[in-house]
Amino acid sequence: MRILVSGGAGFIGSHLTRTLLALGHDVTVAQIDARRSVEDPASDAHVNVAGTAAVLEAARRAGARRVILASSAAVYGDAFPLPTPETATLAPRSPYGAGKAAAELYMRMFSLAHGVSTLALRLANVYGPSGAGIVATLGRRGPVTIFGDGHQARDYVFVGDVVDAFIAAGISDVEGELNVGTGRETSVLELITRLGLAAVHAEARPGECRRSCLASARAALALGWRARTPLDVGLADTLGAASTLPACA
Repeated sequence: MRILVSGGAGFIGSHLTRTLLALGHDVTVAQIDARRSVEDPASDAHVNVAGTAAVLEAARRAGARRVILASSAAVYGDAFPLPTPETATLAPRSPYGAGKAAAELYMRMFSLAHGVSTLALRLANVYGPSGAGIVATLGRRGPVTIFGDGHQARDYVFVGDVVDAFIAAGISDVEGELNVGTGRETSVLELITRLGLAAVHAEARPGECRRSCLASARAALALGWRARTPLDVGLADTLGAASTLPACA
């Protein structure tokens, strides 16, 4: 297939692009640089909402068969129940989450109005080699800065499993929204304790959810997908990759 990966030079996009190329697909990459959504919500909306609309319109004009959106668990906010199913009310707490929710609406609208096949994958906290966020920070072997009390919990899903979800989504005809997560919570303090790292505390960041964990039973039924990488295995791969990087001056 001929495939465009928007943001293909980024963390998830680069992993996905390498896999698609290995499978023999013709891949084009577009890179988008987004600022932090809380600091600049207008810029974030431009990337997540206007950017999605532009991709959808280009897909319609080109006669593309399918558009897959990398959405986020952030669309749920502090949701209940946990693990959270796709039927939960969307209540984002950050401009980033709001932008992803709006992008999902554009996906649905283009599907209804123009017949473009669309699917949004609501990703849990993705980690892995070359990634960012708390797991990548842990790879530097501390001390680690904890924003808040450290009891905030996330559903950590390995990037290789996420790539598998995108591959399965691309060859399917399923539309709507699907969660992509492990269904298991892990707190920041638990991660740090398991790795034996020192930590310092800082003020909690605005717009951050207390707990996030996704139920992915629908993805299992619709795509035959499940998260297969245990956290300990994924952490070992991530930290092993980080240990081979040259030190920064």
